[in-house]
Amino acid sequence: MGEGQIFFSPSQVWMQPPFYAQQMAATNHQPLLVESSCSTSNNLDYTATRNEAGFRLVLHLVNYNTLARGLTLNLTGFGEVESIRTYTLSGTPNGENTPESPRRFVPVESSAAPGARLMLKPYSYTVAVIAAKDAGTNVSAARGAKEERLDVYDLQGRQMAGFRKLMKLMKLKKLKDDTNGMRCAFSFDLG
Repeated sequence: MGEGQIFFSPSQVWMQPPFYAQQMAATNHQPLLVESSCSTSNNLDYTATRNEAGFRLVLHLVNYNTLARGLTLNLTGFGEVESIRTYTLSGTPNGENTPESPRRFVPVESSAAPGARLMLKPYSYTVAVIAAKDAGTNVSAARGAKEERLDVYDLQGRQMAGFRKLMKLMKLKKLKDDTNGMRCAFSFDLG
């Protein structure tokens, strides 16, 4: 056997769910944090990032609730959406892959139509990759940020804040339930 994320026997190698979660995050990494907000019930964590050119937005969404959720996106300032690809890893809180079922918990790739609601499965980590139709219309992010600062940009490439603003964004906030507790409207605050 093995320990950690990769397990092995004399005749087999298999990965555990945390391996796939890290692979999903690394494969879809984007360098710039996007200021965002979400009105929903508890048990949802999210992060929004984008590329420097401003035409690719990546949402990392963790639904650690027993219920599925519908997600409505408000992408003001991003431009017309060309495509949405999602990668979802879902299961149970203590789920693991075994030699008998080595692929029980693996990411599933799918696509969504622009403007469609994204469905988040219970106990899931979803990465949504959103691409703009015309990459040339988005403004590039400012370059040359000082090494001691971590700058935050909006979807149009405008600098939002430095380290203090980032720390404010990262504070845990109590989120309000909406009418049915199952909907989440993402809104990207573009200042």
